[in-house]
Amino acid sequence: MNTGDILEFNRGFFSHYALNLGNGKVMNVCAEGMSTRSALIKEMRIEEVCRGSQVRIRNHDDVARRYFQVQPKSTFEIIRDAKSFDNQVLPYEFEFRNCEYYSTLWRYGKGFSTQVANPNKTPVGRHLGIIPNGIPSPWKIDGGCGPRMPESHVFEDVIYARYRELARK
Repeated sequence: MNTGDILEFNRGFFSHYALNLGNGKVMNVCAEGMSTRSALIKEMRIEEVCRGSQVRIRNHDDVARRYFQVQPKSTFEIIRDAKSFDNQVLPYEFEFRNCEYYSTLWRYGKGFSTQVANPNKTPVGRHLGIIPNGIPSPWKIDGGCGPRMPESHVFEDVIYARYRELARK
């Protein structure tokens, strides 16, 4: 585990993300639940965030390159930028501007969430596939047999286009 890595904590229905600051510390987005609209950004010990869940390194270099044409910033820049958010209360949206969004923002300079963008990879992605703000639903009715998801890359393209639109604002 390297300083500047994005860490993924398995929470069951969804994953929680934080940025590794080194020396057993992470920059964490402390939100109170799915319906909250703001979150405290806080430097914490990794044990406080882990809460007994499995943790793994989950950098998104391939997604950052493919959809945003960016590389990870230098370790110095990643840590400097993340620490500049410490103890701030910032906008939070479970669907878009979530803990993964802030972690990728610090690492790449562009914020995005892969678990929301790829509905076929995570339970939360499948759930959120029907409710993203301002995005047409990817669900199709298949001969009356129930909903069917399109190819995951189609939905990813729509979601990442929304992130690029938000980044321009």
